[in-house]
Amino acid sequence: MKKMQKRRTIIITILSILVFTACEDVIEIDLDSIEPKLVIEAVITDQTINQTVKLTKTGDYFEPGIYPAVSNANVMMSDNLGNSENLPEVNPGIYQTTHLLGTAGVVYNLSVEVEDVEYTAVSEMPVRVNIETLSTEFFEATPRFDEGYFVICHFTDPAGISNYYRFKIRENGVLLNSSSDFILRDDKIFDGNAIQIPLSIKTFQMNDTVTVELLSLNKDTYDYYNTLVEGSGGPGNMMASSTPANPVSNISNGAMGYFGVYTISSKTIIVQ
Repeated sequence: MKKMQKRRTIIITILSILVFTACEDVIEIDLDSIEPKLVIEAVITDQTINQTVKLTKTGDYFEPGIYPAVSNANVMMSDNLGNSENLPEVNPGIYQTTHLLGTAGVVYNLSVEVEDVEYTAVSEMPVRVNIETLSTEFFEATPRFDEGYFVICHFTDPAGISNYYRFKIRENGVLLNSSSDFILRDDKIFDGNAIQIPLSIKTFQMNDTVTVELLSLNKDTYDYYNTLVEGSGGPGNMMASSTPANPVSNISNGAMGYFGVYTISSKTIIVQ
């Protein structure tokens, strides 16, 4: 009887070794690096500031957050009025001009040549919509917001044309919603009306200085920002890989990014 038990024990032990040995096979997965893509972030506004084109490459999956600057590119901006300029590179991957000033109704062209490949885009400057006034309204604390004041932006939407807006908010000089908390609106439900929009990004306290910028966007720029919001990853994360969540682009030849043309209206209020 003891011999039988010993034999069974040996058989079970051998089977266990075979099972666990089979489970320890090493599976090798060949993860190739993603071919970097060109990212173009180009902006023309109606403000007397530097019009800027930023060129980078998308990062590798194994090196997130690293976006190499693209130098020695040939970058040109022009318009349908006959003006054109080659933009000098002022810092690695940063090309700027102070000579072009955005004007409503003017069509602007962008040409970027990198490694013998040309990337182009066309955008028309929209009509400028001005902030008429800012006001504040007190709110009790909620699970999402502390007790304090919301800032409300008042403006009149032009009738009969499609308008697209983005709001930027600064608290005591610090921009609150630069790359993830986009506040976007279109005028599908309020075309031609006087509008009051609470900018519910946070509540403000007494004596805070709040500056609001109302950006009147062309549709391509609005669509680009809107896909960033829908993707919930922000531009930095979006540029890390080529996935279906990548934002739409108005730039040719498979480049990522956008050629944004927009006007800016700004007002400041002190919470009292």
